[in-house]
Amino acid sequence: MFLPTKSGGTQVRLVHRGFVALRPDHPVRHGQPVVMFIRTIGEWWGSLLSSLRERAAERG
Repeated sequence: MFLPTKSGGTQVRLVHRGFVALRPDHPVRHGQPVVMFIRTIGEWWGSLLSSLRERAAERG
C-alpha cells in the first residue's frame, strides 16, 4: 500500500500475514519453530526495506 506523506514523499506500508498458519513441516520454514520463523521473515523484510531506502536516497 502506498500512502502520500505531508512532505510530498511516499510511505510504503507492508503487511505480511498468514505465516503462522503454515504447517510446522512446510519447507518454507526450514525447520524453524513459529517464533524463530516469524523473526527471520521480519529481519529479511527489514534488510530489503533498508536496501530500498538506501537506493532511493542515492537517486534522490
